[in-house]
Amino acid sequence: MFLSSKVDFYSANLISIFLNYMKNFNKIWIKGISIVEFFKKEKIYGTKKLNFSKIKLNLRGFYSIGQVPFDFNKFSYNDFISDYENIKLSYLNYPYGRLLRDKILFSIYFKNFRNLPDIYALFDKGRIFSISREHTDISVQKLLEILE
Repeated sequence: MFLSSKVDFYSANLISIFLNYMKNFNKIWIKGISIVEFFKKEKIYGTKKLNFSKIKLNLRGFYSIGQVPFDFNKFSYNDFISDYENIKLSYLNYPYGRLLRDKILFSIYFKNFRNLPDIYALFDKGRIFSISREHTDISVQKLLEILE
């Protein structure tokens, strides 16, 4: 009996160490992937010249040519979420991010748990596709009738 409890303690301890290691590995992996993704986008969309302001922005996690015009003269760098942090945040719900971002997949999965609106059709490249089993042949006119 004493030996069994000792073995259980050691196996539980090993499992705890392994889970802690995996948690740290995921953090390092997310940081590494985010840095690679940041510099890939900077290479494609950023300024091609290497100058002091580009290096300064990149070291603080911002693209040299950003989509959002940050006013760093009026505000501090810490007042904004940097582009690098934004990339890291995209991995926040990993591996469930796709499920949470895809409206159709989300609706199908969570329909049994929450009261979600019904999805009747999908518009893609000017075409309409039926998603509902009740309305297999769907057109714009039929969709408008359903929604009334």
